[in-house]
Amino acid sequence: MHSDCIFEMAKIISFEEINAWKESRDFNKVIYGLTNKGEFEKDFDLKDKLEGPRYL
Repeated sequence: MHSDCIFEMAKIISFEEINAWKESRDFNKVIYGLTNKGEFEKDFDLKDKLEGPRYL
């Protein structure tokens, strides 16, 4: 880095420390909660599209 730079890069040890990753996990939990009840529960094609990959 340049010596005149006033900003310092944050040091991230794990991807789990990234705020965007944390927020996406929360969002994912909301989607799963919504799609596991009511009409979504029976519409497997739409449910699969909204839930996306299951490895999260």
